[in-house]
Amino acid sequence: MEEILRFLISCGSSIDKDYYIKRVHEYANSKVLKQEIDAYIETFEQKNNYDMHHISIALTGKNFEYAYNYDENTLYDIASVTKLFTLKCIYDLEKENKIDFNQPISFYLNELEAIGNYTVMDAIKMFGSIKTSGKLSDVKNEEELIRTLYTVKVIEYSEDKTEYTDIGFILLGKIIEKITKKTLKEYYQEAIFNKYAMFDTMFLPNKNYTLLGNGNDLYLPHDFKTRIACGMTGAAGIFSHVKDLTNFAKEIYQGHVFNQEFLKQIHDYEFIDSKNRKRTLAGLYKYTENDSCYVPKEFSKYAIAHQGFTGALIVSDLKLCMTQVMLFDAIELNSRVKHPDFLKGFYEFQAKINEYSILLYLLSFIENNQNEKKYILK
Repeated sequence: MEEILRFLISCGSSIDKDYYIKRVHEYANSKVLKQEIDAYIETFEQKNNYDMHHISIALTGKNFEYAYNYDENTLYDIASVTKLFTLKCIYDLEKENKIDFNQPISFYLNELEAIGNYTVMDAIKMFGSIKTSGKLSDVKNEEELIRTLYTVKVIEYSEDKTEYTDIGFILLGKIIEKITKKTLKEYYQEAIFNKYAMFDTMFLPNKNYTLLGNGNDLYLPHDFKTRIACGMTGAAGIFSHVKDLTNFAKEIYQGHVFNQEFLKQIHDYEFIDSKNRKRTLAGLYKYTENDSCYVPKEFSKYAIAHQGFTGALIVSDLKLCMTQVMLFDAIELNSRVKHPDFLKGFYEFQAKINEYSILLYLLSFIENNQNEKKYILK
């Protein structure tokens, strides 16, 4: 038991070894622990006025799986988590020599006149600061959206001015459409969702599905600029459920999505966002000693995460081979903002789920190692 705890700490996990030794002894087996997790989530829902179908969670490791409220016919708007899939598409096109990361974006989108030498990799890194002449979220129709998007220019080109933005990834989505001659819905389905058995993940779901987290009954995403763009951009618009997202998070840590060289680039690059959180390519989160960081401090330093405005969260730990997916219906009908109850206790809630993830990790280790089980029961 102490050996596996030392391993976790050596990987960068910030855990109290004595605390977890004590906690593991409180459970006869992982089934009892899973029942406690169910009860905890139900209590949280009731306390914070969530309906029973407004939270869906999946936790996995090498030897454990846990799911709460999974329904293959209910999809959640994952908002900015879409950028992770856009990163995958751009990565694949580069490997196929159909795009050059070092080329200016204007090489592929010659309608751009003011962006200068800002490259594809700059957009992937969200390097510096880029702005349009007006807010994309204020446009009235798709024609105005495109016209405004193509006014984008570089305001600051320096690492210390780097800021999180949707603009670069909307442009990357346009590049994908131009190179592949397919809509994002068509290309992502072919290149990612079918390949990784994500059969219920898509842009523009049909009405056979129940949709949550999008704040409208139009079967369109919550993000207004994406809604204007026929429901599809490289920055937002995908709907999914915890099973499909967990499958993809597993594929990431298994090295089937990005090669080791690119994963190292994700791990090595970072910028600090407006809330002092470390982020990397595509705006992915890295662990930061910050109360609003979405990468669990209990996971390894090789964990990455993405979180959407709608509350969607996906975590993949490249070292410990663990995943965490949490989906929420946090947007009221026809509202542009989260429900006021959403953030009430959210970080405390995630911290508890993080603790349960480590307990599942430890108990699965015990249950799959008879010698270790004998040791701990002494």
